Amino acid sequence: MTSGHRNRGDGVPLYPFDLKGGDLFSVPGARGRFSSMRFDDGLLLYLGEFQATETCTLAVNPSLDTAWVGGSLHLVGETVMELPDGRSIPRRGQQTLLSRIDMPGTCFHLKAGAHVRHVSVVATLSWLRERLDTQMSTRMGAYLDETREVCVANAITTTSRMRGLATSLFAPRSQGGARRIRLEGAAALFLADAIDSAFPEEPASAPDAADWQGAALQATIERIRADLSAPNTVQTLAAQVDMSASRLNRLFVETTGNNCAAFLRAERMTAAQALLASGTRAVKEVAAAVGYAHVGNFSRAYRDHFGETPSREGRRKR
Repeated sequence: MTSGHRNRGDGVPLYPFDLKGGDLFSVPGARGRFSSMRFDDGLLLYLGEFQATETCTLAVNPSLDTAWVGGSLHLVGETVMELPDGRSIPRRGQQTLLSRIDMPGTCFHLKAGAHVRHVSVVATLSWLRERLDTQMSTRMGAYLDETREVCVANAITTTSRMRGLATSLFAPRSQGGARRIRLEGAAALFLADAIDSAFPEEPASAPDAADWQGAALQATIERIRADLSAPNTVQTLAAQVDMSASRLNRLFVETTGNNCAAFLRAERMTAAQALLASGTRAVKEVAAAVGYAHVGNFSRAYRDHFGETPSREGRRKR
């Protein structure tokens, strides 16, 4: 057991997880590691991949001594994040978290065997203020308030673009002589998308988003989730609610941040991960259960979504 730990009142080990003073960190109570990369002018990237060897809690000590805003995502796995104000936030791939937490006391609760792949991009307030326009700075409110300590966190839907940017940070192509430029660009874009999603511009007008269109969108979402094995396409889903495919896509983007096809793919991948994690089905069976007739197509879609193959997920559960 890692030294320096103490037990919480319920007997679960509590480990300090200090992210200061280095660029590579082992994860207490787990196999794996966290790495950090500091770019010029106040932008930091954290990448972590680990598997918990025991049920435990990590008490995080961040690396910055100044106020910061961060966007973070679990590409794989689930944890529970406990904020210093006592709130608990389930962390999973469907949601990205935009947060600013000035005071100590943030914890992550891990379950034994949980495999987590985590991305976090953090920027100082000065770095953000130099790059945000006046309207966005106003909309962000407490996130940029320098007059007091702040603890704010906003869970937003992970869009396909945000997931793609996060996945690219782990990809082999992130190596090479221009690696830092590539990583800095993807990290900044990920944080920008998280901010834009958390604080969207007010639409000029929205009278055309009629009630029937909202009902049609909800019916489509329910139809997708009711049978992920069905051979649904944007065109067939749109026809079922008497709507054009382009209009259905716009409604999905406005409501979920993803177009219809990306939403359908994300729902299938989330369900596939859960089935693989159960350890009761072969990859071929899981592919069929979420609407893929060909295992090869399923494996490519799964790798693009999670950054690893479905067979690797399956092997961890055996």
